[in-house]
Amino acid sequence: THLGNAMPQLHHRTAGPLGAALAAAAADQASVELIADGVHVDAGFTRLVFACVAPGRVVLVTDATAAAGMSDGEYVLGALRVTVSGGVVRLQAAHGEAGGGAIAGGTSTLLRVVATARAAGVPLADAARAASAAPAQVLGLSAARGALARGMVADLVVTDENLVLRRVMRAGRWLELATWWRTTGYDAGHRSARSRRRTPACGPAIRMRRCAGRSRPREPARRSSPRRG
Repeated sequence: THLGNAMPQLHHRTAGPLGAALAAAAADQASVELIADGVHVDAGFTRLVFACVAPGRVVLVTDATAAAGMSDGEYVLGALRVTVSGGVVRLQAAHGEAGGGAIAGGTSTLLRVVATARAAGVPLADAARAASAAPAQVLGLSAARGALARGMVADLVVTDENLVLRRVMRAGRWLELATWWRTTGYDAGHRSARSRRRTPACGPAIRMRRCAGRSRPREPARRSSPRRG
């Protein structure tokens, strides 16, 4: 699982898997995944992890579900009924049974996770590496991806000083962005109350409709440009 989530708490007499993972990453023997979205772990834990492990051994992830970018409400994700409130997605108890309330994945984009890590006190260069070079290394893709260098695949994002998304390049080609997106910027948070669209860089565009507490995906949209729902 991701570091700190669904794990026994770190104790000074029982370090457990959390202590073992931190020790291995500090010794440059393993990498640890961290959902630094301010929900799965807090700012202090995020700073601790980056301070403890060896450089390049933190991999930032989102654990994002289909609820990422959606407005608050009730949805169905696969076989699970969930509630999104304040950007946090939680399981609903089925038919009055116990088990409701557990966090059911994330709703942040990776850019938002990087911004949250920086806000927690992590240097921007370290947070950016944890979202690019570090995962590329883990996946065995570091020869072609994860850095801006000659001969590498030209995948990149352009942001302003506040990490608001401005442009996206995929394989050397700029993706078309809607006028409202280019003008107002996309802060990697909630998109709209009715729909979310993904660019080709992160998967097929899918529109979801909230109806009587349920969401059902429509057919993949043909257009690749994000637009207001």
